[in-house]
Amino acid sequence: MDILFTDKYEIGYTEMKHDIEYRYIPEEDKERLIESAWQKGINTAQRCRDRYADAISPEELAQELGISVVTRTSGPDRIFSEYYSKKKEIRLLRKSIEERFIPQNVEALTTTEFDHVKHIFIAHELFHHLECHDPEVGLTYREYLVTVLSLGPFQRRVGLKCLSEIAAHSFTKAYLGIGHRY
Repeated sequence: MDILFTDKYEIGYTEMKHDIEYRYIPEEDKERLIESAWQKGINTAQRCRDRYADAISPEELAQELGISVVTRTSGPDRIFSEYYSKKKEIRLLRKSIEERFIPQNVEALTTTEFDHVKHIFIAHELFHHLECHDPEVGLTYREYLVTVLSLGPFQRRVGLKCLSEIAAHSFTKAYLGIGHRY
């Protein structure tokens, strides 16, 4: 999430470079993939706004969708939040958010209060919930497959997790109206 307050291409290329399958993405497809995932996040945010009313907060939307939001005091330092599909649960890792995300983004935040900043992470994880449970959204990472192994006629093709992350960032920014400050 450290890249949330940058533009879509910085977010997109950063997420792609962190994807284990990055080396299999043809260079000529990268920008198109970013654009497609980014637009999916925007479209999904707009659909949620239309369906659930303009003023609904991410926390209220989670409640409306039957998702529990749990705050844990600690967890892996590199993770700010997680979504558990089978449990329909969003876990916020408060220590990571307060010690890593907030200090790295203090200039972009209008407040550093956890109760305000947590909406960023709830919105991000809401997108992952929608991917899993809303057929209109579907699993973004499966929309583009790369070949990771070829043995004669056999090919192993896998999706790109980075596309889901790019779309989740886009959804978050669109749903919360994040420009350069939040």
